[in-house]
Amino acid sequence: MEPTILLDSVNPSGTLRAIVEQTDSTVYLYIQPHPDLAEQYPMRSSWIRNLIAAPAEFDYEAMQEGQAPLLPAVHCAHPDGAAPMEEKSFALVWFEAEDGASLLYDEEVIAIIPGWSLYMENPVTYAKDCIAETNNLFPLSTDNILIEQTYKAAEYVEQWTEDSTPWPATQDYILNSYEKVFGAHHQYFAIDGGKWPPMALASFKYQDVYLFLSIGISQRPMPWVDFLYGDNASAYRRMELGIAIDQSLGDAYAMELAQGIAGIAGMPWRKISWLGEGHTISSNAVKPPFESLILSSALYNGPELPALVMGGDKVNIYWAQPITQQEREFAHAQPNGGYPLIEKMINADINWIITGDRKAVV
Repeated sequence: MEPTILLDSVNPSGTLRAIVEQTDSTVYLYIQPHPDLAEQYPMRSSWIRNLIAAPAEFDYEAMQEGQAPLLPAVHCAHPDGAAPMEEKSFALVWFEAEDGASLLYDEEVIAIIPGWSLYMENPVTYAKDCIAETNNLFPLSTDNILIEQTYKAAEYVEQWTEDSTPWPATQDYILNSYEKVFGAHHQYFAIDGGKWPPMALASFKYQDVYLFLSIGISQRPMPWVDFLYGDNASAYRRMELGIAIDQSLGDAYAMELAQGIAGIAGMPWRKISWLGEGHTISSNAVKPPFESLILSSALYNGPELPALVMGGDKVNIYWAQPITQQEREFAHAQPNGGYPLIEKMINADINWIITGDRKAVV
């Protein structure tokens, strides 16, 4: 019997696709990367249920032939097989970082492929009908924190399907925070390309500086961060971007750099990546001898900014500063090499404002 697809869902950024397949013997959930990301990230799968009597052991020969294996009886809540599943009863919830998902059946969570499992050599999955761990498949207990995160993600998405969305309040909250420090904004640009979620860039004329700050990037937690930081992820998974340009460099160059920042805004979700302190990004917006941007909150030495919080998480504001190829190579030559590069920049009196007399530090 050819597999029947009971559910097919693509995450908001189009980077991952979730499919539920049912054969005459099994039901499985698969999360597949977009072809552009297939070399970087593997497909992940989770057993859902057996539809026929469970074997005593895994059929590894069937697995090698590409067939979805039955779960052995000792691990299975229904060793004699369970009823086939109905397409209309399924729903899928993508986690807010868009790198993992939960599968619901009759509004109950029955399987989870966590986002952080994407970055593991042996991805972990959870299934309600699994009663004993095997091959990185775990039982899905009712107190699993991922279930709470599932409903939180579902509630967030539901806000965007109603007549009133969170965007106006989010927009006002962030923009008002900036205006308390830098005065009324001068211009406002949408940078989301008409795609969800809405994001914007506000410009300010602050002293002798062209200033641009993003609004709305922090609405989503970034991929990777939960895997890298665990219990401390709340301090790193949300960000906004800023760039400050001395007016002597001209408004045309300032706008080019602002467009460069706008292009970075959705990068973590387009690339299934993340941005943080000391990260470098190649950019066509900078002028020679520079060729990249480094992001840093440590370079900022301006007036104190209000502490932004989104979704209960701290929001980091990373300021972009151009760097040369040699500086970028220095940063990439060692683990966390952006930190020592930023330290060198600070020691050379380079800060958050881009000036015309900036000298290379390596």
